[in-house]
Amino acid sequence: MLSSTQPPRRRSAFTLVELLVVIGIIAILIAMLLPSLGKARDQAKNVQCASNLRQLHLANQLYANMYKGYMLPARIMSGVGASTSYWCGADVLGAVLGVTNPSGGSNQDVANRISKMLTCPSSLREKDTTSGLNVDYTYNNNLGDDRAYEWSSQYDVNKTAWGLFKKTSQVPSNVIIALDASTFIAADDERFQQVADLTWKKRYAGWPHRKTTNVLFNDGAVRNINPWAKDQTEPYSQTLPMPTTAANPLLEDFMIDARKWDKNRAIPF
Repeated sequence: MLSSTQPPRRRSAFTLVELLVVIGIIAILIAMLLPSLGKARDQAKNVQCASNLRQLHLANQLYANMYKGYMLPARIMSGVGASTSYWCGADVLGAVLGVTNPSGGSNQDVANRISKMLTCPSSLREKDTTSGLNVDYTYNNNLGDDRAYEWSSQYDVNKTAWGLFKKTSQVPSNVIIALDASTFIAADDERFQQVADLTWKKRYAGWPHRKTTNVLFNDGAVRNINPWAKDQTEPYSQTLPMPTTAANPLLEDFMIDARKWDKNRAIPF
């Protein structure tokens, strides 16, 4: 009986053309997905930043419980250094959060630890861990400034109208507590007193979230806005002071300046 043998099977494989087509399709899909992935990543950073600000709101409430109903002030004492006495310093926010001096460390070390807790993941702000303050947010100076008091070594009678320490009952819910700081670093830019400080005059407001900023209000709400007039495409490259028309009219003094606080005004955004 004759044995029959089957012909060997042909091994199937991609041709070079087919492989190039598949690679091209994958490249197109990646190009289509990348913008969406980028937006999702940016949104996650935005959420983390908003969470930082809400934690600051909780810290303010803790401070009020610890200090007879007073809001967390912007400055508590002159002449002892920013890392000690400013709102994000060792003796202010550090005392509330329980951030203590490491063995052999300084108040600057405490301030550096606090700065890690108040870092916006979208901010390109430079860090200086040897001097100064490194938080990525700027705080409302109207909530309290020691220079408004005669016992301060830097007493300034012009600050008594707005700089007195405030109790929570004195601060309307529509008052801005803090917001993203710009990458532009200047003296005292971790605090603002008026709209001009945030925009055209000093440019302390940042817009790290796809050209928007997160703003914390005294009721705990965090809102995301563009802090600049719509025609401002590159405000941080312009020479200071900028034209007053650069200011965003959504940011108004009744939300910042204690002399103009109005609890009956609605937030316009």
